Amino acid sequence: MSLFKGARDLRAQVKAAKELSPTIDEVRAAKQNPEWDSRFSQASASTAPAPPELTEPGTGTVIACYNTNLYKGDDTLFAFSLVVLPDGGLPYPITCESGVPDAYLSRCVAGAVFPVVFDRNDPSRVDIKWAAVSS
Repeated sequence: MSLFKGARDLRAQVKAAKELSPTIDEVRAAKQNPEWDSRFSQASASTAPAPPELTEPGTGTVIACYNTNLYKGDDTLFAFSLVVLPDGGLPYPITCESGVPDAYLSRCVAGAVFPVVFDRNDPSRVDIKWAAVSS
């Protein structure tokens, strides 16, 4: 494919996208419609029940973790590969993210063991309990 043929294809794709996109005048006219607010308020209202609290205790052994370079409030967001050992249950592997307080950043290494809570009905929902980590 030559450079010019690729540019023609790209130009055709841009033209087709512009034809499909509403103009600013069409969007403004739609917003004037009295049904506009009711449709979006219904769509944004949460009708699903809140997920159950994570109450089942266990421990999580870090297999691998890395800093995502994102922040959750004051905490640094890490991605963890854990083996979760429920109290009185069988261990299972999980991948999760958790906001790590600054005081515990140096403890996020392979082999570290942290207290966790999870949902027995959905074991993929795991949270590391940083407040319970011994200093």
